[in-house]
Amino acid sequence: MYLSVSKLESLSYKIFNYLVEHYDPSFVVSPISIFNLLGILLNESTDETKREIRNLFQISDDIDNFNLSLFRINEEIKNYKENDTKSRTFSINNKIYCNKEIKMNPKIKDKLFETELYDIDLVKKKMVKNSVDLSRFKHYFEDKLPENVKNFIRSSLCWQERWRKAFSLNDEKEDFIVGDKKIQFNMLTQTNHVNYYEAEEFKAMQIPYSDSAYSFIGVLPEEGVSVETVLKLINEKGILDLVHQMTSTKIEISIPPFQMNKEIDMKDLFGMTRFQDFFRDINFSKILNGLKDHHLIHSPSYKCVKEGMKPNKEETGRGSVLHIYFPTNYEIKFTRPFLYFIVKSGFVEMADENYETLSCFPVLMGRFSG
Repeated sequence: MYLSVSKLESLSYKIFNYLVEHYDPSFVVSPISIFNLLGILLNESTDETKREIRNLFQISDDIDNFNLSLFRINEEIKNYKENDTKSRTFSINNKIYCNKEIKMNPKIKDKLFETELYDIDLVKKKMVKNSVDLSRFKHYFEDKLPENVKNFIRSSLCWQERWRKAFSLNDEKEDFIVGDKKIQFNMLTQTNHVNYYEAEEFKAMQIPYSDSAYSFIGVLPEEGVSVETVLKLINEKGILDLVHQMTSTKIEISIPPFQMNKEIDMKDLFGMTRFQDFFRDINFSKILNGLKDHHLIHSPSYKCVKEGMKPNKEETGRGSVLHIYFPTNYEIKFTRPFLYFIVKSGFVEMADENYETLSCFPVLMGRFSG
């Protein structure tokens, strides 16, 4: 059987609490990040390791019945075909953080026995050694933890460290306008073409993947912000339009310079990512039928307007617009709401300027229920 969302959510929080209790909490990623990385932790077939995991996190015996290839990592790598366009979309982030426990093509399996962490680029079919220095976290791995738990922690720390290194403080500020309201963002200096934005209760960042045409754009509420507060924030400002009582809303939000004009069928997207299998006990029809219109163009400023409002052209300049239409009267519950985009960039000349052209795949992460 597949690991249900409720069990996965529960396990995520057990692991999160364990890490907070035993390690420096400032370096522990959020429960939803653990939720995403459980495919690595659980992708282990030996009874001994399953017992260790079960005892470590006090999981009931039914863990032995879980489908441990949660995101089908093995199949993603083993069945990859260079000319198959569907299989080159993305896994959870287009690169899978792997450890030696994962079974795969023998040609690359040996390299995973090394101590370094590797990125596997499914598009280019190559491994890239992770460049993040985790030496200062060495004391994390001196305990007698199961090896795959150590690798899981290493993966989590790697993500955390990448986000820390992606930006530096800057005195510049930028306004985020919602109707007649203005919210001021603290801007940070971009490094490695990373764009970061911060408000009082949430952050947004774009991170390109190394040796890849893909980029990650994430919007995340601060730790400690309640779900109710986040849902209220969503309705008022539209930056994370994952609303409790969903209404048809048009969001206009600036993302670093590029142009896109494309509709995406979310049913096809979820099919390609195999999320429908993962969440197979959930009815996606209502949300997927209403979430498929995305239109982005270049803009210098952040905007958010409700359906029916027209932005001031003088304020928006070229305008960077992201239109997302959501279904009405549909409830979604989240462990911690998290909206991210996986984008693939190309380069197209238009008039006397160059614009990036991207395929944008929005994914709403959290516990869905409807």
